[in-house]
Amino acid sequence: MPGRPNRVDELMLKIHESGLTGLMDPERLSRLAALIRAHMECATIDDAFHRLYEDWLELPQGSAHRRVQATNIAQLVPLMRMQGARVTPEQDRRLRAAAASEPETGPEVATADTTPSPMWDLISLANQGAGDGFGTATVDRAQLEAARLDMERNRAAAGPPGTARHATFEVGYATLVSYLAQLDNAGDDFDRSVVELKRLRALPELPDQSRRLLDVRIAICEAQQAQARHDPAALAAATERLSSAMTLVDGAEVGREDMNGFLAANRPLLASVARPATEYLDDATDFVPEPIAEVRRRAARELPGAQAVILVHAAYARAMHGVGRRDALMLAEAVELLEETLEASEEGATRLHFLCLLGGIQHFLAVLKEDAALLDQSVSCLARAVRLLDGPQDPAWAQAAAALGRAYRSRGDAAGADSRYGLANLAASRRVGLQALQAFTWSVLLQSGTAHATASGAQAAGEAIAIARWCVADEAYEDAVRALDAGRGLVLHAATVSRTVPTLLDAAGHDALAAEWRRVGAVEQPIADGFSAPSTGVPSELRRRVLAALNGTPYARRLLEVPPLAEITAALDRIHADALVYLIPADEHGGDGSDSLGITHGAALIVPAKGSPHVLELSELRTVAPALTAYQAAGSPGRDAGGPIDEPTPPPAAPPPHTSRQARAALDRLCAWAGESVMAELLPALPRPLGRVPSVVLVPMGQLGLVPWHAAYTLANGKRRYATHDAQFSSIPSARLLCEVAGRETGTGTAGRADDVLIVGDPTRNLRHAGEEARAIHSVLHPRARFLDHRDGTPAEVLAWLARTAGGTLHLACHGTVDPDGPRTAWLSLARGDLAAEDLTERPGTHGGPDLVVLAACLTNVSGRGYDEAYSLATAFLVAGARSVLGSLWPVPDDATSLLMYMTHHYLKEQRQTPGQALRSAQLWMINDGRTAPPGMPADLAARVRGIDGEDLAGWAGFTHLGW
Repeated sequence: MPGRPNRVDELMLKIHESGLTGLMDPERLSRLAALIRAHMECATIDDAFHRLYEDWLELPQGSAHRRVQATNIAQLVPLMRMQGARVTPEQDRRLRAAAASEPETGPEVATADTTPSPMWDLISLANQGAGDGFGTATVDRAQLEAARLDMERNRAAAGPPGTARHATFEVGYATLVSYLAQLDNAGDDFDRSVVELKRLRALPELPDQSRRLLDVRIAICEAQQAQARHDPAALAAATERLSSAMTLVDGAEVGREDMNGFLAANRPLLASVARPATEYLDDATDFVPEPIAEVRRRAARELPGAQAVILVHAAYARAMHGVGRRDALMLAEAVELLEETLEASEEGATRLHFLCLLGGIQHFLAVLKEDAALLDQSVSCLARAVRLLDGPQDPAWAQAAAALGRAYRSRGDAAGADSRYGLANLAASRRVGLQALQAFTWSVLLQSGTAHATASGAQAAGEAIAIARWCVADEAYEDAVRALDAGRGLVLHAATVSRTVPTLLDAAGHDALAAEWRRVGAVEQPIADGFSAPSTGVPSELRRRVLAALNGTPYARRLLEVPPLAEITAALDRIHADALVYLIPADEHGGDGSDSLGITHGAALIVPAKGSPHVLELSELRTVAPALTAYQAAGSPGRDAGGPIDEPTPPPAAPPPHTSRQARAALDRLCAWAGESVMAELLPALPRPLGRVPSVVLVPMGQLGLVPWHAAYTLANGKRRYATHDAQFSSIPSARLLCEVAGRETGTGTAGRADDVLIVGDPTRNLRHAGEEARAIHSVLHPRARFLDHRDGTPAEVLAWLARTAGGTLHLACHGTVDPDGPRTAWLSLARGDLAAEDLTERPGTHGGPDLVVLAACLTNVSGRGYDEAYSLATAFLVAGARSVLGSLWPVPDDATSLLMYMTHHYLKEQRQTPGQALRSAQLWMINDGRTAPPGMPADLAARVRGIDGEDLAGWAGFTHLGW
């Protein structure tokens, strides 16, 4: 049939006159499809689209009419897709590009008044995805981005503010932005979009129908925020709000199936946040899946574009429950439904997400049934998805690659390491697993602000330990080091490299991007609904452009890759350490049938400064060891503040409360376990340097970071032998940060240079002994140091000193607090304000480089963002430029701490020891019952020397050394 380009104008006029605009429901969409088919004289909506597209191709290129027609057809595309039209990504791209490329004015543009506005497109998409629990898995990103640009160009079509049309337009736009933020894994953008949706919901002019749908969308967003934070209480509350909101939504509304699907899948999601993976369906035994035949019948009755939504939600709910119950029949049905979903969905990014989900379920089912053919299908499915996804920058790529690595591992285990086929699959599992970990790093670097970086990297640590176990099992120890380090301290890594990004961009020839990064880096972003703290002001959108610009260049290595083994050993040599030791806990689940983890016992991966990495098996190194779980349950001894320093006499020391005695006993049992189960085997395996004890840097994985390993002890003839007697211990979050810190030059000042020392003592006037400690250090050891108290020991003064120092020592004797649930998770209480860890890591790179920071406060080396993140006040000071930091693991008792801190400075000043050596010497002095006060110690401190109990671990073991 010859082309009739004017048929598009006629069609849009008919649609306008029909009243089939605005919010869509299935009945309206069916009528719209019938109108389009009849006008285009086609039997199917797919034929109608292609005839419209062919008519458009006949129009002269560059004409204004061609632009208007492209705009009109592009607006109809998502609605025709929902009725079954097959629109290729290239066709959609060409239409959108043509609509955006020509001038907005011209004689033909007058027809725009008779066409649906771009708002129609977006509202329909918003309705379609309103209940999508998979982060817009059923909506293509390219379509959404093109629609967003359309809306921005045509905002005037929404009418004036204060009208229902304008309010509905803004809701559609904000919903679209929230979808794009999810697809891009941009936590800051997502949080801000949720705040905007809540603001719009309160507009009185918003139609009730739109408000009801908006309530559903907000509840789903809040559930997804709670999932990211691993907050079961918030997730349960959001799920309840979603259930309530759905009762008010018309049952015929487009998106209803998405909403039902989200609720069905959200039950096991809720339980998985609240419990370990092996227990997460204990309370979900009442789940009865809808018969698969009924799912198919229901899908067949729906709009063609909605069929994939119904099928994928039913498949996902079956998969979640089937995994927990190890129910092969339920999993097999999930596979069937996903295969049908793929048949019902178009090519593109959405289909790839379905492919990833299918491959993962096939893998679990194949291992459960020991089905080699199904395992091959899983590998093939996942390998295809990884190949077609857009590399590590695609938010789905890391998950897909990790799943492919597990599938390769299972196939290699099944074939056996004695066969070439088995060895090839095991090697592939390591290779792909390490690539997945690099993609997790990419995801963290995209985030603006510490909170979002933490949420984004939450899975990396667990994946890293699993992949490291594969490497250890294969005796690929260098790969094991790479794996472990790739999942550690990613937030700290992101904060560290953020300071170097402009330099990397300059070197790569991206001067404009470098200037933009510097310009916005000093601007704080506002807190978004209490979830995130103000960030550096480098938004995710700019971070994405920077990563894309550096991707494929040598400069990307600095951002994405862990340091090679040669660089790690060089760093150890530079700081005079003999070994880096990763402590890997046992796999408590022992593998669950779906995931071969290589080894299940605990181990120490030892990286000597000279020689090759090797592994020491530690069968009792477990995070569920009774001594460790009892310690976590009991808590730690509280701090005896001692009252204000200006009281004439200190109050009498009260006996420890019952809970404190319990906590101290639990700490004692913990250190006994650490000595007998770990250090008794590890210490003999360390390198033995001549003339001194070995110096070891520990990287404890997971909850093992809570253990004061230097205080681990064994008994010989009734006497305790502590690990610190036989080795000097430091800790570091990762080899990445070790290499960074080891590369820093010593400042012009030293611990003995008085003019480079800043001491802050009791700035809140309620830590008597801390004040005495600080004044004693000042008067005896650093008389020329600057001393700040409650009058001038403010955060601004400390930050100003950090910004201008090049060496020297900062001593902070004050309160320290950790709050894992707050936007700022750790802070020091100073005069007239707090100094938070985020103040150090999220500010522009203006800090100097102190040689030593002494944090004589509680909990300063305790992470508020997860054990493997190791994000604490102590590590924040390392990121801010310090070479060495002393921090604490629990609320330290004030009287004993004051002596320990004084003696640490004594060994630094009088014996010129390094910070790590000085802390160890001070702790050995505390342990020694024959200790004496050194010459010059003030009388009030000296009077307490003989009263210290060397076996009271709470008094001396809480402090650790980081750096060199």
